[in-house]
Amino acid sequence: MYKEAYCRTTTEKYTTDTFDKMVHLNNDAVQKKGDSYGKFEAGNKLSLDELQKHADVTVGPGKIDVRNGIFDQMRKLTTDVIRSVVPKLNPKAR
Repeated sequence: MYKEAYCRTTTEKYTTDTFDKMVHLNNDAVQKKGDSYGKFEAGNKLSLDELQKHADVTVGPGKIDVRNGIFDQMRKLTTDVIRSVVPKLNPKAR
């Protein structure tokens, strides 16, 4: 798994009160059609370091560890998901 990544963002604030795709889908093909595309960050993307800075400002310094907390959990979950489907991906491995 790569050591660097980026976080895709949406142009609209998250809420469960709507089914608006600009709120729920952060796919670039969807977001680039929005009026607010790039308003908060270039290309609606944050590097891990930028995401850490955002977390430090909004939640508090040191309360969230993006690289060693969130990203590490993502790595572990990705590994579990891939391992769970290996027999389906390679029929010869059965």
